[in-house]
This record gives sequence, C-alpha cells and structure tokens, in this order.
Amino acid sequence: MLPSSNPASVADEPATDLGSGIAYHRTTGRLLSCNNFAYLTKGAEMVDQVVPRVRKMLPWWVGFVFGFAAGAAAVIAGVVVRRPGLIAIGAAAIISCLITMLAGAAATPTVSRNSFGAVVSRISQGVWIIVLLLFLAAVAVAILTW
Repeated sequence: MLPSSNPASVADEPATDLGSGIAYHRTTGRLLSCNNFAYLTKGAEMVDQVVPRVRKMLPWWVGFVFGFAAGAAAVIAGVVVRRPGLIAIGAAAIISCLITMLAGAAATPTVSRNSFGAVVSRISQGVWIIVLLLFLAAVAVAILTW
C-alpha cells in the first residue's frame, strides 16, 4: 500500500534515520526531514554570489584552459580505451581552442553549481565556420569508427 499524500499520515509511515537529522521514507524514498538543509541552502547561495565576482577578475584566456584540458582529457581517454572518435573530438577541441585564441577571441569561464565551461566571444564568422567543420569532421570520425 502506498503512503497517503496527507502530511499528518507521513509521520505514521515507516522511516529510516540516516543520522545527522536526515530521515527518509522507506517505501517511497521521499526525504522526510533534514536538519542540515538550512546550511546547504546557505552554502549554495554563497556560491551563487561569489562565482560572478571571481569570474570578472579572471583574464580573457582562462576559458581556453578549460577547452585545452577537456580536449587533452578526451585524447588521453581515447588512447586508453582505443576509440579513434574520442581522439578526434579531443583533437578538434584542442585545435579549435588554438585557432580561436590566435584569431583574437576571448573565452570567459562559466561556472555554476551544476556545470562549468567557457563562453567564447569576439569570434569572426570565418573562424566559427572552421571550428564547426572541425567538430563535424570529428563527429563523422566518431560515428564511422564506432
């Protein structure tokens, strides 16, 4: 029998205490109580306030470091697992970072609680098309060698 949606009956349902004030319902897995929720929320709010300030202080090239690191990680992973498509995508990421950086673009890092990356700005249309073709070629290699 499923527990009712009435909050008063939730207290009567079987619960499992995980310690530190965290309890969940054994049948539905629903969180019943969490004493530390206020601290978690406060920490997330602090991250949301600090990250934009830090991002404004970073130089124009820091976002490219993310691209080079991601490309290098893809190449290394592709070599380890012997996947030419992964190597091609990693190489495309590294080459596109190099081309856009040499063309005068700026890459500002984007960091949030859920993700990180970079936004490239001041990129000309010709460079953008070259980068697009690089990645299309890398995806084609990945599909053909799967």
